[in-house]
Amino acid sequence: MSVHRGRLTSLELVVLWELMSDDTLPFPLTHWPTHQYESDYYQAKRETAERLLAILPEDAQQLWEAVVKPDIVIWAAGEAPDDETDMSAVTRVVGLRRESFAVVLAQEPGETAERGGDINVYETDVPGLAKAVLDQLPKVGPGRRGEIPILSEKPDGMDYSYGSSQVLEGDESPEQRSDHWRNARATQFGELKVEPGSGVHWIQDRRGYLLRWRDLADDGRYVIEPKPNPVAIPVDGNAFEALVNQRVVELVRRIRENRPTEREFRVV
Repeated sequence: MSVHRGRLTSLELVVLWELMSDDTLPFPLTHWPTHQYESDYYQAKRETAERLLAILPEDAQQLWEAVVKPDIVIWAAGEAPDDETDMSAVTRVVGLRRESFAVVLAQEPGETAERGGDINVYETDVPGLAKAVLDQLPKVGPGRRGEIPILSEKPDGMDYSYGSSQVLEGDESPEQRSDHWRNARATQFGELKVEPGSGVHWIQDRRGYLLRWRDLADDGRYVIEPKPNPVAIPVDGNAFEALVNQRVVELVRRIRENRPTEREFRVV
């Protein structure tokens, strides 16, 4: 279960981050300074830091340590594929966990695709982190076309779907199904990644686990793992969550196998 802990401007988030960490904001969160002069910007940051330190609850320290020094990160970034002006389709969300603490930062759309808005802060339980991240995506049902192998496009440029019929859709070739899926109008596409955070600095292999999703108009959501012979898999919220948690479990295994003896990595 997620609990809304508050709302921050992107400037407030940057200041909090710089107070507690040497790292930059995690992708895909963004901050776009609006001050005309650099001196004004630094003055605004100093004033913001003083104000935040005066009002930040004492019990928030461990929570923010989980945010800035996470063991595991789950981020998702999405947008409309054909309309850069559709800010309603822009998704920027990152989930961060450290031991028994888990936080989700969901950034609202800004004036343009490059600029982010305010950030909503949610506290959740560790097992529910994947769901809490996915809850920030647009609500879309599962795709209705079944699993679709995504085949390479024909090099000759020919349209092999010419003359196809909805009546005969069940008899489509794999190439036709793949082409129809590729050419269908999408309302959003995006990427989600599960990766090690800065808190597990001993992990030499920093590669994470990438999934892509694509929402088709009048159809539904599909998830694709980028690999040889990819397949578009229709998913509802539970199926998508299960796919993400499978990657989390694999990453936890890697962290446990490589952890140093002086620190015990706990998974709730």
